[in-house]
Amino acid sequence: KLNGHSPETVFHDTAGWGNLETNMKALECIIVKTGSSFEQCIGAELLDLVFGSLKHTNRFVRETGYMVCGALVSIHPLDEAAENKGQIWKIGQRFANALEIGLADNWSQVRMAACCATRAFLLGIPESGRSEFYPQILPPLCLNRYYIAEGVRLHCQATWRMLFSVSGVAAVEQNLATIVPFYVLQSEADNHAVREAACACIAELATKVGTDPVKRYVPDLITALLVCFEDDSWPVRDAACTACGNFVSAFADECETYVSRLMPLFYMNLEDNIPSVR
Repeated sequence: KLNGHSPETVFHDTAGWGNLETNMKALECIIVKTGSSFEQCIGAELLDLVFGSLKHTNRFVRETGYMVCGALVSIHPLDEAAENKGQIWKIGQRFANALEIGLADNWSQVRMAACCATRAFLLGIPESGRSEFYPQILPPLCLNRYYIAEGVRLHCQATWRMLFSVSGVAAVEQNLATIVPFYVLQSEADNHAVREAACACIAELATKVGTDPVKRYVPDLITALLVCFEDDSWPVRDAACTACGNFVSAFADECETYVSRLMPLFYMNLEDNIPSVR
């Protein structure tokens, strides 16, 4: 036993899950190779199997499940002019729900698979129809642009450019009602890398987004940053310090009541043992 855990418990979330992972990978290959011909094989039973795998306790199964999702949406680009848009797009909301969860998975490999599926999903929809899914998908997509895992970070940055080019700020402003609560929630995550990314995203709201749309959310955002300012992880403290400085500069009036709490924390960081935090 290891720390009181049996081998079965220790390997439950790290080792491959028997034949299930292999079968899901085989299913992905079949979908990719057969292309649009696979549509006749898509039914409720198959979709329930795929979406069920996304909730599996084993990360390898979840990863391959999102790969299958990416393959499914890749063979079904949405044609608004067609009478039959395909079975996949009839349940687009179900895909959006699953992608939202996968983009916030605690395992980087699962996030990466979800990122690939998200790109295929959104780019398969005409630009005029994507906004329906933005309230759910944009918050985790935004955060992953600052995620510590390089593959996830670069992939999401590229996806963002593909989707918005120069209209990204407007998209964020239109979806602040879901983006801000997500940032605040992620600033409390168990994973320190997620907390750091959340602070970087919050800092971005003060420097790249218009002040009027963000102003109403300043109390919630500053409150979240104050907690991160005293985090045990120094990269989180560093990111929170930068974000607080950005908010005080951009929203001086709104932050006035928080100065008495912020100043001691700024001075504390000036004495931090980590040079970059200083």
